[in-house]
Amino acid sequence: CTEAYIFQLREYWRALEAMGSNVEVEYVKMLHRAQFPPSIVRADLLFKVANFFLDMTKYEGAEKMFLLARTHYENSSSTLNLAKVDYALGNLYSLRGKHNQAVVCLKRSLQCHQQEGGESIEQAMAMERLGTVYMNSGKLEEAKKILNSALELCERKFGANNNTTADIIYNLGCITFADAKAGCGGVDQLKAEKLARKALDIKAIVLGDWHPEVARVLNRLASIFIEQNQFNDAEACYEQALLIREEKLGKHHTRVLQTLKHMISCFEMQEKHSEAVDCSLRAKEITDVLFGPKSEESIS
Repeated sequence: CTEAYIFQLREYWRALEAMGSNVEVEYVKMLHRAQFPPSIVRADLLFKVANFFLDMTKYEGAEKMFLLARTHYENSSSTLNLAKVDYALGNLYSLRGKHNQAVVCLKRSLQCHQQEGGESIEQAMAMERLGTVYMNSGKLEEAKKILNSALELCERKFGANNNTTADIIYNLGCITFADAKAGCGGVDQLKAEKLARKALDIKAIVLGDWHPEVARVLNRLASIFIEQNQFNDAEACYEQALLIREEKLGKHHTRVLQTLKHMISCFEMQEKHSEAVDCSLRAKEITDVLFGPKSEESIS
């Protein structure tokens, strides 16, 4: 599917939801009723649907589809496909804060790659994601160890300018930033900024300046600038991230909401109350669309 088609599909999904349909539930029911070709063909379809659910932040539906796909891949004894779906499940559980489940899935993915032999970019991706889970669960030393191993593999086998290398550098920057916030000094903040800028440069080269992944790194860079009281630089990063996410994901996406919340905090720190209110109103509109005007998210 092209990027434009995915964008249109997102908008159609939201239009159906606005009409009162629970699209996720109905889609899952339809897939259970439908007669698809067996084994890998069916698994591939379920895997694609799961990824679209994930993109729409419909995590329960995504989990159901990934698990169904895994069953079919397991029945077909497809080791690399099992590695693929275990990686996806690990990523999903990581997003939902289920770190223990994420670690289990990602270690299974790595074992599958090791069984196949050789060194692949997919193996490096699984190592990067496992390092991210360790980082998010506070196991920074384990995270550093596996991320540095992944970086060595990536740069040796696939070169400096690839997306996985950028992700690894980004995460090492996040760990450095966490160390700096814990009181390790301004030097670490400058090192974190340098790593974030390097990840940003690679993302822009590989994916283009207007890719959502570029926005993700801009958000992190803005956080680093805030810690250094460089509010003008932080605002510029957030504004560019917001433009990218609105353009590529749609104006009512959760990632747009995330950036707006960061901007509210940034403006409030500077007592720019008018700008903070503007962002709050935009965030309220998105929350109403995504969760309903009477939801806890919208009321808060």
